[in-house]
Amino acid sequence: MPRISRSNNGGFTLVEVVIVAPLVLLIVGALVAMVVALTGASLRTTARGQLQNDVLAALDQIEQDIKLSTVIVDTSANQLQLRNLATDRNPLDTDRRLILANCTPANNGVPASSALTYLTQYQVVDHSLQRRLDMDKGCQGSSMVWQRHGNAEKLISATTDVELKVTPDNSRKGALAIALKATRLVAGEEVSFTGHLYVTSLNIGP
Repeated sequence: MPRISRSNNGGFTLVEVVIVAPLVLLIVGALVAMVVALTGASLRTTARGQLQNDVLAALDQIEQDIKLSTVIVDTSANQLQLRNLATDRNPLDTDRRLILANCTPANNGVPASSALTYLTQYQVVDHSLQRRLDMDKGCQGSSMVWQRHGNAEKLISATTDVELKVTPDNSRKGALAIALKATRLVAGEEVSFTGHLYVTSLNIGP
């Protein structure tokens, strides 16, 4: 009878497993590291875009307040204080009217010197930029005044650091240079965005 040879098994030998296993681990590790890196980069890109939106929106609000201010009170480090005119509607509304000292809307032609004012404060508190309005005494709760007294609004929050730098332009009265930087820790790395603004009050003479 002819002799029939037995076929070999299709499995791996111990030597093959010992050789291949480290290579597989290296490939899997490289793939995991690549996924982690891509995920971190995506998170940082998203966070940087959000920071940019927050900073630019805050600068828009600061620009509006400075343009409508009548007095620049304080420009110390991380703080900006302005005097603004109280109105019965949004200050940008063409039909808005100034508020008098008795908390009622004024008629047309009333000088700004006789109108009610309030203090607008920008300040960095606990890694956030806050905007607060303080109405002059006597009209804090008046429904005739559009601005709400004592409201502290967080313009930039959930960051690791916020820097506000206000520099007066000594050559031009009522002009300020603003630098606003926000930083956030994302996926183990810091991302930041800095916005700049140069604005002049429309109510402060040359």
